[in-house]
Amino acid sequence: MSLRIRFLLLLGILGISVALLAGSAFWSFSLLRREVVAPFQSTSEILSGLTDVKRGLEAQATRLLAPNIRDAFALDQPGAPTLNAHGVRGTRWTPPGTTPNAIDRADYAHETERIQARIEALQGDPWFSRRLGAVAAGALRARTFSALDSGLCWYDSADADARADAVNEMFELHEMIEMLESRVLDDADLAIAYTARLEERLVIVIGLSLVIALVMAVLSFALFRRWITLPVARLRSAARRIGAGDFEHRIPITGRDELAELSHEVNEMASTVLVMQEERVQRERLAATGELIRQLSHNLRNPLSGIRGVAEVTQRKLPEDSSLRENLGRIITSVDRLDLWLRDLLSSTSPVAVAPETHRPAPWLEQVLAAHRPTADHKSVSLILETEAAPETAVFDRRRLEQALTAIITNAIQATPSDGSVTIAAHSVRESPTWRITVSDTGPGVPRELHQRIFQAHFTTKPDGSGIGLASAMQIVRAHGGELGVSDGSEPSNNADRGRSGAVFTITLPLESGPVEADQ
Repeated sequence: MSLRIRFLLLLGILGISVALLAGSAFWSFSLLRREVVAPFQSTSEILSGLTDVKRGLEAQATRLLAPNIRDAFALDQPGAPTLNAHGVRGTRWTPPGTTPNAIDRADYAHETERIQARIEALQGDPWFSRRLGAVAAGALRARTFSALDSGLCWYDSADADARADAVNEMFELHEMIEMLESRVLDDADLAIAYTARLEERLVIVIGLSLVIALVMAVLSFALFRRWITLPVARLRSAARRIGAGDFEHRIPITGRDELAELSHEVNEMASTVLVMQEERVQRERLAATGELIRQLSHNLRNPLSGIRGVAEVTQRKLPEDSSLRENLGRIITSVDRLDLWLRDLLSSTSPVAVAPETHRPAPWLEQVLAAHRPTADHKSVSLILETEAAPETAVFDRRRLEQALTAIITNAIQATPSDGSVTIAAHSVRESPTWRITVSDTGPGVPRELHQRIFQAHFTTKPDGSGIGLASAMQIVRAHGGELGVSDGSEPSNNADRGRSGAVFTITLPLESGPVEADQ
């Protein structure tokens, strides 16, 4: 997962948290408006409307009583209706006779239209029927219209019974409206109690929203720390350690994002710097070794020339049938080989150049082994040569390859105890254009942790060793385009030496190759 996707994921989590909080707040406000504010507003409007209708009916009833009666009207007169906070009490009241006039009718008609419009407005409010009930709301409208119409009928016909019915019905409506107002107030009390419970639920909802938002924030912080902070901290720590010279330090890589790729590149950089550092140290060692080799070669070649001269002179003076002539010939051959090796040793600090030619591996191996038999016989070590499976011909530089094989065989003889054996075998590799030379011994073997280090220049486990032989052998084999490796004789992968103990050195070479140059 790339950093871009991870940042988008973190932004998404934070966005969800913000949206959750905003949604909870919006829902809470909407719920409060729907369940608390709107009902209380409707209650206020309904009470205001009922009060307006009630006062309008009182004013209409007063107009129906005529001016002269209105002035003399007292609530404590015998036979008059008793009006108080609970409405009209007493029996049906019949007002004294009077004559309607046009002015009062006009006022009455105008007020009637206003009251009817007010009633219609209340009927259009959905909370009105919900608060009072559909039956009570309909009865209030019908009785109000009927009472007002009766008053108009009296103004038009001067029918005393119509005026009495209108006045008495208006008094009854006054009592009915007060009862409806009381019901609305009771509903308001219930709404107040419901509001308290609603507040508790809203607190719970908002609290849960805050908890969820907090959890998401903590999750975002944890993911940011895991995806960004810790990798960057590892990069900073690696930069400090690499800057201090610890080029073997490696950053643990987790994931496949840009920071993981950067960590991988830092590790590659450290590996490259380490290799360059080791190569520099190697070059400095080779330079010092080259100077030492030049001095040793100069000091050794002069005595060797004297030894060879004495051997040649002695060989010419001996009779043809003398058994010493063969031994002197071996001395001359060994001196020539040693002189050739000294020349090669002088050029060991320069790139190794090989000149492969076509040779027969079996006779060549017999000649190489013959030079080591005196050393092996002196130590009571048997040298065994197995060339039955060797290829008929192969392309290699016999002089250079002999130098590499001599270093391996010499180490094998030195590591093998008395009455032990060293086996040199050559065979072709099936279904591959290569062939192999194996040198196995019955010595203690090479520890597994040293399988790679023994081929490094100047590394040795012998007190009198120089650490040059196996390193030079590796360079020569690689110059041929081959590989040199070591394993234990007891490993099942060694088919040629299964069941043996000790070490097994394997040289794998191509059957055909051209001149190759290998760097030191």
